Amino acid sequence: KYKREDVIHSLIMPKQIESDDAAAKDANLWLVDEKLAFHNYLASDLPLKSMPISNTKSAKEPDLLGLNVYDNPLLIQEGEKLPLATITVVEFKRPMRDDMKMGEEHNPIEQALGYLKRIREGKAKTPKGRYIPNSENIPGFCYILCDLTPSMEDMCSLFDLKVTSDKMGYFGYHENDYYYANTTDS
Repeated sequence: KYKREDVIHSLIMPKQIESDDAAAKDANLWLVDEKLAFHNYLASDLPLKSMPISNTKSAKEPDLLGLNVYDNPLLIQEGEKLPLATITVVEFKRPMRDDMKMGEEHNPIEQALGYLKRIREGKAKTPKGRYIPNSENIPGFCYILCDLTPSMEDMCSLFDLKVTSDKMGYFGYHENDYYYANTTDS
């Protein structure tokens, strides 16, 4: 028998909590991405409207949503723009789920991108309430932790994601929406 999605979620981060309220020993964010451990704000399974970083009335609840704000001056940088912030969305899906189809309610890729879009459109704020300039251009990193069932592989193909070299996941970059997607076999 497979463990339910909430058991996997709780292993990474307790549910219904913000990072300031979680004990460091209870979070294993590094299992998804080491950068998540160095966040300014992280919410686990809370409505977007309750998050101090969003300015939206949406009651949608991302499994994990993190914001990392780089507000220290940098002497050296790559590229033309200063990276002021990044948003990370993590979605967990029930093991062996094979009913993915187009639509935000049925497709975890669209679901993660929808959360990212809502934060950007709401003029993202720092955890202390300061608006982030050009928040509509904040880079987004989306992780979907799921089994690569045939319907999930179809969704990855529709979003033009590329298979990883080990064949255990998909990844991609979408310049128009400025997000990075990573779907991994759980």
